Amino acid sequence: MRPRRWSGAPALEAPLAGISSKPPCSQRTSVVQLYDALSALTGSPVIAINRALALAEFKGAGRALEAIEAVAADARLAEYQPYWAARAELLAKTGAHSEARRAYEIAIGLERDPAVRRFLERRQSALPGPRNVPC
Repeated sequence: MRPRRWSGAPALEAPLAGISSKPPCSQRTSVVQLYDALSALTGSPVIAINRALALAEFKGAGRALEAIEAVAADARLAEYQPYWAARAELLAKTGAHSEARRAYEIAIGLERDPAVRRFLERRQSALPGPRNVPC
């Protein structure tokens, strides 16, 4: 029996799945390149978000935020919680705490899993600066 040859998106997704969440510096450029190729195949804004988060690892949050802004107008992301959580995290890392707080608020509102909501609430409450405290 011959080994199965993968092509298209699965051929690009497989190596990404095998890389840890914190790849060595030598692999970070490769990760972004894999996401570039996958994005070209699929046109998915979710792939663009994942690419931006990978880019943050070696180019910084500012560059990643620029990349995520490029897909921000995609209507499919308006109610996609991971987009808002990723945006909030990147904004926080760039020091835009007020904007990060608002993005976390949207992510929290979209999330149905109580454990994930609590995680996002903790991330939001850890931001420096004034908090929205009900009167």
